[in-house]
Amino acid sequence: MEPVPWKRRARPRRAPPPAARRRRRGLLPGRGLKRKVGCIDSATRIGRRKRLESEYDLGEEIGHGKFGSVRVCRPKAARGEEEFACKALPKNGGDTAHREVEIMQHLSGHPGVVTLRAVFEDADAFYLVMELCHGGRLLDEVAREVSSLSAAPPM
Repeated sequence: MEPVPWKRRARPRRAPPPAARRRRRGLLPGRGLKRKVGCIDSATRIGRRKRLESEYDLGEEIGHGKFGSVRVCRPKAARGEEEFACKALPKNGGDTAHREVEIMQHLSGHPGVVTLRAVFEDADAFYLVMELCHGGRLLDEVAREVSSLSAAPPM
């Protein structure tokens, strides 16, 4: 009887470690999202050369939260009554401002997310100019819908 050659089984492929998966998808460990092409520095390059006040007229404050405030702004070279929201994110909040700018850059252009129009930066803060959405906070609208659904009689 002739010996049967031993066949080596192929090992199942192991998934790469989580850090490698995040890098491949464009995510940075500990830093959150990273823009696939460029980064926060390239997006704010124009914002460093130009000042927010030279491009936009700031109006009344329409909101204030834990990480910053939002004001209505109008382009100085405006055709018509175009209005935008300008969110000021102070740099003293640690990494929060950087992360929000990176996330907005990454998600801008998605139909379900407000569009980021411009980013300005000075020594104290980042300024995100976004499309203005009227009607209040989304969270308030969701809470209103949930309460109306729970109050409706079951069918």
